[in-house]
Amino acid sequence: MGDFIIGLDTEILLWINSHHAPFWDTVMYIVSGKWVWIPFYMTLLYAIYLSYGFRTMILMGLMTAVAVTAADQLCGSLIRPYFERMRPANPDNPISGMVHIVENYRGGRYGFPSCHAANTFALAALTSLLFKRWQFTLFIMLWAIAVCYSRLYLGVHYPGDIFVGMCIGFVCGAAGYTLAGFVLWVFVHFKPMEREARKIVATYKRGAPYIHASLTGNKLLWRPPVLPIVTGLLTFVTIIFYAAIAF
Repeated sequence: MGDFIIGLDTEILLWINSHHAPFWDTVMYIVSGKWVWIPFYMTLLYAIYLSYGFRTMILMGLMTAVAVTAADQLCGSLIRPYFERMRPANPDNPISGMVHIVENYRGGRYGFPSCHAANTFALAALTSLLFKRWQFTLFIMLWAIAVCYSRLYLGVHYPGDIFVGMCIGFVCGAAGYTLAGFVLWVFVHFKPMEREARKIVATYKRGAPYIHASLTGNKLLWRPPVLPIVTGLLTFVTIIFYAAIAF
């Protein structure tokens, strides 16, 4: 049974990796990067501030850092050294000759489970639970899936690496959200902050509220999670445009 699963894992990876083109090489290489998503992360933090205020933004920023760090370290420092499963693109892996390599990028030696998958899904799970808006949940889950797919396309992870990383990320993200809720509960019972904390907790339970904005004299109702959605979409469009003009 184990050999069958490993064989299926390899076949799926090679099938995905075999469908490549110069345009998509560029797109997937950039999507897989970290720095390109900084504007998305910044607007995500700003949307938390608009929805819940400064203190909750700091709290959720810290909890996100804790959740992502926990997922990353669990995958990279605890599980990988134990299983020692080589990445498909690693030169010492027997299948590396069949893997399409982009920009000579092969990643580290071991890849089970995927830290990219764990980190992105930790962020996706925590913020989805926080905002409680289906539009945002749909976008950030698709974003996390796109990042994970780029890892398969680049040949640096097996599908099994991605799946286990996703599961770890979900657990860490949900745990971070739960821990933040507990901290807010403590604040409610801390008398000097009771009134403000109760307001924060009420909003925290409802999800991102509507915000009033004035547009040419008319009031406009909108929800802050739209900001990271727009920023993320613009980032994707920019990546595709750059890849298109590069060839």
